[in-house]
Formats: sequence, C-alpha cells, structure tokens
Amino acid sequence: MEITVSPELEAIIAKARDEAMRTGHYGLGVDHLVLGALRHSDNRFCKALGALGISMEELKEHIDAQVFRPSPVPFNDGDRIGLAHSALSALNLSIYEALKEGSSQPGPEHLLIAASRCGKCAFQDFLSSRGITTAMLEDAVAGKNVPQKARKAPLPNADDIARALEAELRRVMASGAYKSGMAS
Repeated sequence: MEITVSPELEAIIAKARDEAMRTGHYGLGVDHLVLGALRHSDNRFCKALGALGISMEELKEHIDAQVFRPSPVPFNDGDRIGLAHSALSALNLSIYEALKEGSSQPGPEHLLIAASRCGKCAFQDFLSSRGITTAMLEDAVAGKNVPQKARKAPLPNADDIARALEAELRRVMASGAYKSGMAS
C-alpha cells in the first residue's frame, strides 16, 4: 500500500514548521499542525470548524496563549525542527482517517479529526470548552448539519469566573448578609 500526503496537507505541515519556529519550539506538535492549518486557511479543516461556529482567530489566540515561548527559534535553526510524538501520532491517525474513507491520501479534514483524538493539547482544550466533540467534527467534515442545540455556549475562562466571584463576594461581605447565618 502506498500512502501519499495531499498537497494541502503538505503545505499545512510546512506552515506548521513555521509556526513551531514562531512560537519558539524545536518540536513541532499537534498545536503547531493546527496553527499551520489555520494559516493555510482555505481548506476542509477550517471549513469544518467554521461550520461549527468556531472563530479561527479565537482558536489561534487560544493556542498561542498556551504554547507561545518568549523567543522564536532562530531562522538558521529551522532545519533542527522535528516532529514531536504528538504530531507523529496525529499524522498517523490522519492516515487511518483517510483509509476509513477508502483514500490513501490524507488531507486537512483527516488531520482535523486526528488532532481531536490525540493527547492533551491546547486544540483539544479549546474544542472541549465549546462542547465540540470528534463526532461533531466528523459530521461537519462530511457536510452534515450540526443541530444548533448540540452546540454549547463557550464557557467563560477561569479569570473571568474568578473576577465575577470576587465581585459577588465583595458585595456579600459589604452587605453583611453573611453574618446572619454565623450567629446561631
């Protein structure tokens, strides 16, 4: 059996290498593959995410916040960028996803499904926080409509929750309401 990477997936991998360098990593991981797909932009990976109401800019910002290091990899070290175990797993799974469809050429859509199944990463955190499952991604890739009720509203981030809780606790403390239950 011969496996070939689609030209689109090849371009995504090249852009992922650039993303690893930009974010300061010598090991290209799943999140870099996702960033590469976002940078490539006109592909079934991004179209499926868009069909689920995902903002590409929001996803990029989320991943950047988790993987960005203070210093990029110097341009002359570009040949030292290698695939991390997580990226190898994602690319292997993308081949499996393509084979399930009867194709020996994995593309961006197969990478999307594979990345959603790989180990812990910022991409999975993002999907999880929005209630997006692998099954929903598969439906979006297949062009099936995802029911609106299946979509969950994004959860607020921990800092927003902490600020809201702090404001509410300040209000409660200022009102003295907490004292009424303590005297008994």
